[in-house]
Amino acid sequence: MNPYRLWSNYISNISVRRKLNLLTVLIALGVIALSVIAARMQYVDLYETRKESLKAQVEMSQGVLDYYANRAKAGELSLHDAQQQALAALQNMRSNADVNYLNVYNTDYVLLMHPFRADLVGKDMKDFRGEDGVRLYYDQVEAARRGGGYVGYTWAKPGTQGPVAKLAYAGLYGPWNWVVSSGVYMDEVQGQAGSSAAASSRRCATPPRWPMPSRAAAWTTPSPHPAATRPGSCSPACSTCRTSCAR
Repeated sequence: MNPYRLWSNYISNISVRRKLNLLTVLIALGVIALSVIAARMQYVDLYETRKESLKAQVEMSQGVLDYYANRAKAGELSLHDAQQQALAALQNMRSNADVNYLNVYNTDYVLLMHPFRADLVGKDMKDFRGEDGVRLYYDQVEAARRGGGYVGYTWAKPGTQGPVAKLAYAGLYGPWNWVVSSGVYMDEVQGQAGSSAAASSRRCATPPRWPMPSRAAAWTTPSPHPAATRPGSCSPACSTCRTSCAR
């Protein structure tokens, strides 16, 4: 039998109350589906935005390195002092309650600067693996050598317990053979996407509120013409007044 006809017969035979309940369920399912789709779209959009932001941060840091490299070339600083001052400047480039920061290591996989892991500075990190088994420093150096790229891994997030999924962009600073990287914790991206999607779903699920005319405006009647209440007060230029006066 035709499924459409079966459905039509079923709808025709149920009570009004059940029809309203069914409509409510369908609306709820629609809102849930909309929330899932919106969350996914928001996540993809924020993910791409954060990726571009990471790349911009690394490129900006290379401008700082250029400044100190030029001072060393001009003889204003020794190469060692220029590099140390550059590392100090990059170490202070933090934001979002120290969640966003920069790492620096050389192409020999030696960590030169990490704001929160001073115990690793000066060590060969080529074979260092995170808790997920990723050789994150090796992979970032290789990505930087290829012209810059992204690496996903897990890392401890300041203020939280346990490792959190993270995405980093690594870029090469050729004059000093340094690699600068910056990363974003993915739970932040997911949280922002979920909040934005929930707000969008609430807006879609809320029916529009149309403005209603006030009772006073609906029942206001025009005031009578001056000529109807005050004879002789008509204006010669007014056709209504001329008619009233003629009467």
